[in-house]
Amino acid sequence: MPEWISLNGRLTPAAEASVSPLDRGFLYGDSVFETLRTYGGRPFRLTSHLDRLRSSAQRLAIPWPEPRLSIDTEIGRALEAARNTESAIRIMLTRGVGPIGYDPSGIAFPTLVVHVRPCPEPPPSAGHEGVDVAVVGAPCCDVLVFLGDGAGALHLGSRFLAGTHPASVAVGDLNGDKLPDLVVGGADGVSILLGR
Repeated sequence: MPEWISLNGRLTPAAEASVSPLDRGFLYGDSVFETLRTYGGRPFRLTSHLDRLRSSAQRLAIPWPEPRLSIDTEIGRALEAARNTESAIRIMLTRGVGPIGYDPSGIAFPTLVVHVRPCPEPPPSAGHEGVDVAVVGAPCCDVLVFLGDGAGALHLGSRFLAGTHPASVAVGDLNGDKLPDLVVGGADGVSILLGR
């Protein structure tokens, strides 16, 4: 079975895992997550992903699960059970199970979910059209859009100013013109950059 979940250290096939309906991640989205993949069966830049996850959890005052649970160990266990050639890994840390209400005090332990599944293949068009990439926060307040050339190289296509310290980007057709638009979140709010 290629999809496995470690839920607070309990390893099961993905279809058998269940989170309490009183988990604050389920009730309120009170959680943080990271998604990464493997190359050669090994998690890519795992330390960087775990550092970012820890930093995000600290900002929201979500307790870190270690030493009771080792995220590295749970990733390894789920990868071993899945036995995929390459895997996508999603790590989710919620504040945990608690009473309904907005006060998070009194919650004993966070919920840790490590979901391992087969890594999706790039679309066939990626081989001849290339893959485009948007990078936020480089060097400071910019969004850089790199366009793939189909031969494995990326070239700077556009550079946008997007407010103070952009931190995340999403792509979608926001105005129905069938062109990709960017939504950039940062310290001073959200910027919307419509494609042309």
